[in-house]
Amino acid sequence: MFQGLQLRFLKAMRHSEKTGSLDLSNFALTEVPFEIGKRWDEHPEFHNLHTLKLRRNRLLDIDQGVDKYVNVVSLDLRENRVTRLPKHFGVMIHLSELFLDTNELRELPKSMKGMTKLISLSVNHNDLYQWPWCLEYLTSLTELHLNHNQIETVPPVCSTLHVLRELQLSGNKISTLPVEVNGWSSLTELKMDQNCLPHLPETLGQLEKLEFVSFAGNHIDAFPTEVGKWIYMKSLDLSGNAIPYLPEAICNSTSLRKLLLEGNPLVQLPLAMGCMRELKKLSYTGAGNWISPPNYIMSKAYHLVIKYLQKYDDAKTTNELDLSKEKHEYLHADVLALSALTKLDLSDNLLENLTAVVGEADGRWTKLKGDRDLYLPGTHTDTHSHRHPCGCPQK
Repeated sequence: MFQGLQLRFLKAMRHSEKTGSLDLSNFALTEVPFEIGKRWDEHPEFHNLHTLKLRRNRLLDIDQGVDKYVNVVSLDLRENRVTRLPKHFGVMIHLSELFLDTNELRELPKSMKGMTKLISLSVNHNDLYQWPWCLEYLTSLTELHLNHNQIETVPPVCSTLHVLRELQLSGNKISTLPVEVNGWSSLTELKMDQNCLPHLPETLGQLEKLEFVSFAGNHIDAFPTEVGKWIYMKSLDLSGNAIPYLPEAICNSTSLRKLLLEGNPLVQLPLAMGCMRELKKLSYTGAGNWISPPNYIMSKAYHLVIKYLQKYDDAKTTNELDLSKEKHEYLHADVLALSALTKLDLSDNLLENLTAVVGEADGRWTKLKGDRDLYLPGTHTDTHSHRHPCGCPQK
């Protein structure tokens, strides 16, 4: 077994002499090999090393050799036992990729501020107790992953990350976001699940390029109306929060395909969501006392809820609404949202009262006013000749 591991090690070393890429993953190493460590100067064959993978070993530190890795552009130290990085770690000024996941790091060295060419940084599953100070200077970052640490706040200096496209901060202890998050103007993906956020800054709505957003498992009790600028949004996860209403502005996200809302005390969805024609997945639990859509609709499968919303959206254009054959026992107040309605088909239902609508949140009835035609095919030969003030034909 040992001989096989040794042969694989020698093969990897020889391969790196030709390619400049050295993969020493899964070797149970407890220290950096002397050829690329403390005896680096004696092995010029590794001086052109540009990629170094030391994943899944038992390294406690990488002090030896780091100061020589000036040409390295990609370094992978995932799944080791590293508790700290050397102070001179920042000498790798050409580094563009750095993977430090699943170690025991509590902080990143300040010298990393010199890694201005760093594009991708991943420090998931460590013990970072604060937002790394060096990030303010790493303005070339496009991907930043800091999931599952102990970070409590995001400082205003985060606004310097103007070209950042992907930010993951799930599984921390973040309780507030600064208004300066609008500096993340290139962001397309934002994941902040399982934090302690009670609310979100309005400036979050200014991130107009966002496509994938997740705030699942926080304490958010309201969603900012400024999200109306998220016109490219494809997936939004707000599950496990305390949100009772969604702002109507969410309907501007007409590219949205997945909207996850389960675990919120929802009582209302905007009827205008029917314009979101790309929506294929909708999840919710609600408080069981819906204002709109009505309870009997919200108790059905999500695709029927989407169909209901789309039907109301169609009616805004056609001024016609078909509610036939749906076993309605009363007319719901949602119809009042259609002020220009000229045709309403209620045939083959269980209606007993057509002079009022009911809103289910308080159970109160509202008398209908105006002069609208109600079409009830099959019940009368002349549905227009005798009408109540609400427009329903008299018997």
